[in-house]
Amino acid sequence: MEKFLTTIKITISVIIVFAIGLFIIIFYESGKAEKEYQNSINYMKKGEWSKALECIEKVPFYKDANDIYAYVYSNKIFYDNYSNDGDAIESYKKGIAFINTKKTSFTGPLKKQYTKDLNDLLQVFEFKISEFNAKSEDKVQREAFNNAIALIKQGDILNAQNKLLKINSTLYNNEKEELLKYINLLNVIKSQGSDKKNNVLIQDAASKLNPDYNGELSEDIKKTVQDYLDINKWVLLYNKNKIINTPKEGAALSITTVNNDVKIGMSKQNVINILGMPQKYNIISNKYGIYEKMIYNNGRTIFLENNIVVVIKG
Repeated sequence: MEKFLTTIKITISVIIVFAIGLFIIIFYESGKAEKEYQNSINYMKKGEWSKALECIEKVPFYKDANDIYAYVYSNKIFYDNYSNDGDAIESYKKGIAFINTKKTSFTGPLKKQYTKDLNDLLQVFEFKISEFNAKSEDKVQREAFNNAIALIKQGDILNAQNKLLKINSTLYNNEKEELLKYINLLNVIKSQGSDKKNNVLIQDAASKLNPDYNGELSEDIKKTVQDYLDINKWVLLYNKNKIINTPKEGAALSITTVNNDVKIGMSKQNVINILGMPQKYNIISNKYGIYEKMIYNNGRTIFLENNIVVVIKG
């Protein structure tokens, strides 16, 4: 009885395999395979990668369908819209793994073109992952900076100071420097008790703050300083300090004062006008666009796509 059941199972399996094979033959012979194949190519030319993939998946053994599938799938990953950077990074990583297994296996008439394009796409995926990771790091720095601002407003200047000191992005250097001076002023004011008017220590701490500063808490800073210095004396003392602390001729100058002038959306030429030429410069230029990384010796990295700043990493 057991042998009989086994025989039946084998027979049924053979019939199913035969039926599937027959269906495939009929499907291909009927012209449907060619139609799906051509539809995939047409959608590919239009840049409709999802539709192209849907069509070519229906004819996996037809002509060079395997080549087209690999090409379409990789491009779809690049052109897809992602709801967040994390999803994009995961997809690009999958794309890199997929391309590395497929880029040497093309056999069809467009083997040379497909291989070149996927190698180019591999570089773009790697660039985009680096770009999104830098963006994520900058987000962490921005959140820390905003937390420090909130703490200053709450009067928790010790924790605000600790937060600011941990921020290492040059993007916030100018504001960070002024806010730390402001915190120092608040500490000096607190330490002087009731003896505040015409207090030399308070005036000295206040004079180190830039009267032209217009970043975060600028109005609070102006109001606090002007409780102890009128604007004319403030400017006079600040400029005096500035002259004393100006580097001698030939000394390396910091670009801190212009860091905040570099913005997302700025052109490549504007970045060069502000920061000068980078110490290192990486560029990828192919059919998928122009991707550039400008690296400066202070650790700042500017990411650009098609000559426009998309990420600033400090």
